[in-house]
Amino acid sequence: MRNLSRNLKMKLKNLLGLGLLLITNGHALSQSDKGKWGIILMYGGGVADRKLKVNENYDYPTGYNAQGAIDGLLSLEKGGYSGQYSLLMSLQWKPRLSLQAGFQYHTFSRSLEFSSFSNIIDPRRPDYDPSVEMIDEVTVTDEDRFVGLPLILQYDFIQKEKVKFWLSAGAAFHFYTDTKQQIIYDYTSGEKSDISKFKQDNYSDFNITPHVGLGTDIKLTSRIMLITGLQANTHILSEFLPDHPQNQSQQSVLLLMGLCLK
Repeated sequence: MRNLSRNLKMKLKNLLGLGLLLITNGHALSQSDKGKWGIILMYGGGVADRKLKVNENYDYPTGYNAQGAIDGLLSLEKGGYSGQYSLLMSLQWKPRLSLQAGFQYHTFSRSLEFSSFSNIIDPRRPDYDPSVEMIDEVTVTDEDRFVGLPLILQYDFIQKEKVKFWLSAGAAFHFYTDTKQQIIYDYTSGEKSDISKFKQDNYSDFNITPHVGLGTDIKLTSRIMLITGLQANTHILSEFLPDHPQNQSQQSVLLLMGLCLK
């Protein structure tokens, strides 16, 4: 675990260094070539879901119904949410084409709800007496966190003086950092208690997120553009881990809001 933590810190340090190098070099170039370069600050948030499939290379116990276990797990999930923070450099290298790259922080949250737990003891309440009150429901929320380098190609299919409409496609090269887990206990008496912790899930360190987008840029001033749009992502996880019982991918549709400074 110590080696994993040390390697992860080194990867994050190198990744941050690459992102900062790209941004600072782009800013320096923008001083001598104004209008072609821009800095983009953007947030995206929206609904998310995940797909699980049986890993045919995993050594399951004899008679274990792997697909049934996956179906049962997904039936307990109550939907998910994805968030994305981006700091990008944009280069307008053709009249209608621009290239964007930089640094990104991405999260994916999902919740599971369990009910009828008459025999479970809440570790936060050692005085819990099931003869007086019972745990009515347990909600487990996991938030997976990633940092990465996005690379995006954008095509402006309509260009006007004050507004332009665009299509984009690209991919983000993500590194898994950790998972924040929160467990909430709901009692029949109406009381609640919760536990929060950080953990490491069995994801591959390196993941790829291809995406497509559609949106518009609105000119606010001579140097500031308001960005709005939609982006569809497919976050591929665990596909190359033969020791992982289920391989999974995460899909999300995000509403984008941001600013471009030129």
